[in-house]
Amino acid sequence: MDFSFSPEQESLRKKLIAFANESLNPGAAEREKAAVFSRDLWKRCADAGILGLAVPEEFGGQGHDPVTVAAAMEALGYACEDAGFLFAMGAHMFACAAPLVKFGTAEQKARFLPALCDGTLVAVNSMTEPEAGSDMGAIAATAERCGDVYKISGEKTMGTNGPVADLALIFAATAPEKGCTKRSPGSSSTRDRRASPSPRRSRRSGTAARRSA
Repeated sequence: MDFSFSPEQESLRKKLIAFANESLNPGAAEREKAAVFSRDLWKRCADAGILGLAVPEEFGGQGHDPVTVAAAMEALGYACEDAGFLFAMGAHMFACAAPLVKFGTAEQKARFLPALCDGTLVAVNSMTEPEAGSDMGAIAATAERCGDVYKISGEKTMGTNGPVADLALIFAATAPEKGCTKRSPGSSSTRDRRASPSPRRSRRSGTAARRSA
């Protein structure tokens, strides 16, 4: 079998390497030192098609297959000096947009995916908890059905993009008594627009690197 990239994939890789060198690398050290997240660069990445790499075209994405997406991200990882910003994009794309593509309702996909692809929204994945870590089977947060909405109770931590996010994909247990098994799943993901009543935010966690995320 031939495992080499196709000409189209190679072209995309070269395009993204050049984009990283020209648009993302200037000022990367200063942004890292100051822990600054650049909305302008975020929009440029969206305009370059990065944020929608794995999202179907019908929702404003590029609709690329997994190998092409992996090749694109490898190229950015090779060339981009701002690891925090690249980490922020990865969390937005693969921990928020991808689950929405897979599990979201038709209304949720139409409402959120185009804005996640065009850079209007920044998303945070809220799974990690102080006691459970990122073990979804051990999360303590709950989501209680209240009419047409859910009331979410619990505490989350270490949410990449949290300080700047417009949209949160929150993992909470809708039936905690069932636990989290293949036969009786008790965990669900819900979405919370920051235009709705905001959760209480704690201080930003200090990190040794990737501080622009």
